[in-house]
Amino acid sequence: MLSTLLALEKSDKERPGKGSWRGIRQCLVQFFSRDRALIAGLLAFVLLCATVEFFDLPSISQMTRRRPGLGRRPLVNYGYTGENSCALHGLEVREVPAMVVDSFIYGGEAGMLELRLVELNSTVDFFVVIERRCPLSDTTSEAAIRSSTPAAAALGDRLVVVTPDCGELDGGLSGERRELQLVTSALTGGLRKIAEKLPVQSDNTVVIHSRGVAEFARPSTLALLGNCLGFQPITCLASRRYLFTFEFRHRSHSESLVAVQFRSLKQLGRDIERARSAPMGSGCLADAGWAIENAMVEEEALASDREGGSVSGDTAPSWRRDGHHRWADLCGGGGGVGVDGIGRSPNGVQVETSLVGLPSVIQADPQRFRHLLPGRCASPLSTRR
Repeated sequence: MLSTLLALEKSDKERPGKGSWRGIRQCLVQFFSRDRALIAGLLAFVLLCATVEFFDLPSISQMTRRRPGLGRRPLVNYGYTGENSCALHGLEVREVPAMVVDSFIYGGEAGMLELRLVELNSTVDFFVVIERRCPLSDTTSEAAIRSSTPAAAALGDRLVVVTPDCGELDGGLSGERRELQLVTSALTGGLRKIAEKLPVQSDNTVVIHSRGVAEFARPSTLALLGNCLGFQPITCLASRRYLFTFEFRHRSHSESLVAVQFRSLKQLGRDIERARSAPMGSGCLADAGWAIENAMVEEEALASDREGGSVSGDTAPSWRRDGHHRWADLCGGGGGVGVDGIGRSPNGVQVETSLVGLPSVIQADPQRFRHLLPGRCASPLSTRR
């Protein structure tokens, strides 16, 4: 840049009058020919800043900040709660614990709803239940959901049931985008209902969201999120995939279980979408919950597919048949399970028959949830919170 100015000054001295314009043109030509890389870099930076502002992407400092990864240091230590947990991970203790809102999409799985509500009752302030199906049916009305399980009936105002406005959905969107639009609209309505009872503050509210009732965070995870300061505003909750009895060793985190530091109703949908797509190791909590795949033995869960409609037996969708056969094969001693307890299911997924890591309410009262477990695999049970 300095050389350009010197050349410009020299040309002005040597070429008075009209000649000076010719010198200016020559200097500009020289500048643009020699400093193309600099100009391209400046234009790229301006474009990046405009894109970040327009699409509400993370800031430059957020994108370049080093984040803790799953492989480096798991953030969940079992057996520790409250202030001790914050100190263990180098986090500060909140002066006032955050309000924890647990939201999920519900498709009529009453047994799983009972399990989730009982397991998380002591660490969640409000539950937001979002009805899955459009159009809605009478069997999944708010009254039906509240009376479906003892735990739901006992929660009272702490259980907020939201029915989506199916007419608002854009039919041109893909299935996942339609679901996100439905969730954003319904969850916003649920938070407005909560705000009528308690103030929903942007700096002191944590929203947990999962695509299904069968995927939820551990109580110890919720204690960390609620009591400690220092987590990423948008956090994916990494969970090994459990079928209660058999641990599926997936290396990647679940895409549907996320925690969002609530900022505003306007931002909520974008934050949930961003958390779902977070790469492994970018602001994830390790071993943060359970992802119980579609292998429940409940009649109502096996009676219909995700879109609704009555099916049974071998006419059920493959994702349900596989889960049912997986239970029957593995619990019956098949599937190539060896002496070390490690084997492969019919679809080639490695499993462990150790029964470690079940929700604590099953340990405390296995008979209560026996219908969720195949009989030959229901005991002995061990737990890890």
